Amino acid sequence: MINCETYEVIPDLPPAEYYEASYAQKLVYATKQDPDGGSGCNISFILQIEGSLQVELLEKSIEALISRHEILRTAFVMLNGELKQRIPPTGPFNMSINHIDISDYDNREKITDEIIQEEYIFPFDLQRRHLVRFTLIRVLKSRFIFMCSMHPIIADDHSVEILISELFTFYNAWQNQSENPLQPLRIQYKDFAAWQNAQQQSNNLKKQEHFWLNYLADRPLPVAFPVDFPENKLVVQHGSMVRFNIDSQLTQKLNDEANCHDASPLMVMLAIVSVLLNRYTAAQDIILGTFVTTRKHPELENQVGLYNNLLPVRIRINDDVKEMGNILKHVRQVMLQVQEYDQYPYSMLIEKLPNAKGETQSPFINVLLQLQSSLEQPTVPGLEIRDYTPGNIAANTSFIFNFKQCGNYIKAAIEYDTGLYKHATIHQIAEDFLLICRTLSPDN
Repeated sequence: MINCETYEVIPDLPPAEYYEASYAQKLVYATKQDPDGGSGCNISFILQIEGSLQVELLEKSIEALISRHEILRTAFVMLNGELKQRIPPTGPFNMSINHIDISDYDNREKITDEIIQEEYIFPFDLQRRHLVRFTLIRVLKSRFIFMCSMHPIIADDHSVEILISELFTFYNAWQNQSENPLQPLRIQYKDFAAWQNAQQQSNNLKKQEHFWLNYLADRPLPVAFPVDFPENKLVVQHGSMVRFNIDSQLTQKLNDEANCHDASPLMVMLAIVSVLLNRYTAAQDIILGTFVTTRKHPELENQVGLYNNLLPVRIRINDDVKEMGNILKHVRQVMLQVQEYDQYPYSMLIEKLPNAKGETQSPFINVLLQLQSSLEQPTVPGLEIRDYTPGNIAANTSFIFNFKQCGNYIKAAIEYDTGLYKHATIHQIAEDFLLICRTLSPDN
């Protein structure tokens, strides 16, 4: 457990009509306003629930979540050119679940995926509170698909873990006719945003700024990945994905190689993707984007909100660094270096770097990589709850490599723009990715 006494106290702001937005929120807002930024997708989780679900207790639990976390009832407005948060007082919130019963239909799986797709890309109005939606689909008499969808300006992946855990903590308490078991939060996301903004003039932030300006001064152009179709602004962008698994045997080999080089699973994936891009494009200087948390303060561990920062990772593959073992060593060195400066806001970096602002909302980064741990499934008497994986659902039009650790194997997916790539091309890229995985293992 981290000792809070070693950290600066984050002030609890007095009530006000408007509050500052964080750097991450400003970046998300700017991306949504950019016509070339793509519509993107919402932050969501999807659960399959089997058993005697008490819907009224689920709704009561949702009300408790919204009461507990101000960010779930926050709206956003522009005032004098600045993005601000507007937070209404606590309840009643009139937040109801969207109930859909398809138990009498034959093509239930197809209908479920269509509903999920609609929620995945639902266009929230930032000026209205409740940038979150809950949908409960009755598939059979005692089988439900439960989905929560949130605008990415109010949540990150760790927020999903918190919400699932707390939602069913409340549910269990109400089911046992107990009181609220969770301690009140001393601070909220608005307090973090103001505290983070106040760090802008600190010596530590200036040191981080100096590093990044030097690190990216001679940055390469974005990876010129070959496309199947010439980019056409008249073509509507559509996101899709190709899913595949890294089986348990290969996952173990990758873990062994990581341990051999004292590397993390993220470092291994960065090394493999950088080699893949090198093979397809011949690029020797590659910048990949990956997300890091800004939850460095212990009081932020149980906070729902957008605590992400985009980290540029610059990987060089040349004659000196071309064998997989050496590439992994190089990636490890790079990651250890940039992680020392990972709290410098990416939105500020765009402002400071020459010729970066105005190119796109993610200049010099057009390939992202995300590695997640599997969610711990809640335990509820009388219910069986597990992740639900829909069909070919995706909304991002960026090139994104997603990895999720699931016990002894890894679920993987490549998100892409169907206006640029054929499904068969991305499927081949997935096959080539697995091939490179095998060359990284100690047996090769």
